[in-house]
Amino acid sequence: MSILMKYLIMILLICTISNSYAGLNYQEYLGVKIALEKAFLDIRPDDTHTLEINKPVGEDQFYWFNLDMVHASYSGYEADGKNFHHVFLFGGFIRLQEMTKDGLALTGCHEIGHGLGGFPKKTSGSSTEGQSDYFSTKDCLEVVFKYLPLDKEIPSDDYEIKFCQKYSANFNYCLRAFNALKSDIYFFETLGDYTRVDSYALEVAVDLNTDPSFYPSAQCRIDTMIHGIIDIERPICWFPKGIERKL
Repeated sequence: MSILMKYLIMILLICTISNSYAGLNYQEYLGVKIALEKAFLDIRPDDTHTLEINKPVGEDQFYWFNLDMVHASYSGYEADGKNFHHVFLFGGFIRLQEMTKDGLALTGCHEIGHGLGGFPKKTSGSSTEGQSDYFSTKDCLEVVFKYLPLDKEIPSDDYEIKFCQKYSANFNYCLRAFNALKSDIYFFETLGDYTRVDSYALEVAVDLNTDPSFYPSAQCRIDTMIHGIIDIERPICWFPKGIERKL
């Protein structure tokens, strides 16, 4: 085998390995983690609330990052007058092909929303999935962006530009938040659910579902986060007293 051929094979292998681990690297994840922790201090109700993201397992700081499971979760509890919030962002989710720092920040905000999002809550005590989605863009993500500098210009299309001009009091936040949604849209697609920012969920909620295992449809979740971005009432696709999706 010629030296040139060996070189070309080596380049091919490097590209293959690189593509198989698309998404964020550990340093990029750390930047998001730090931004979430700083934002939490701004949005928490008081200093009895603390947040820990990917709590080390023993002395292993990389435990959660090294897990290939595509997953994110929240747990919280109260003890001795303090409220402890724990968010877990698994490596498989962080390394998703279309994951961005803003997209990961959005998921982090959603998980924090289970602890700080308020009504309506699941029967298990944490805020519902729909409410956590709403909280993520209405109350959390814009604060995180203060601590998470942009790496490059935000890509946007005519629909997003016109939508943000029409409905948002903060045009720049609106465009950046729409861009963050693209990671969720890709994640939903991996689950077989296809969503669009210029479409809407058709379902109408009659009753409020507080079952711990209930998730609104993927399109309804996108609708909810868009309503949070422009700070209007939750959509009726999951919230019985909500309003129709703004388009």
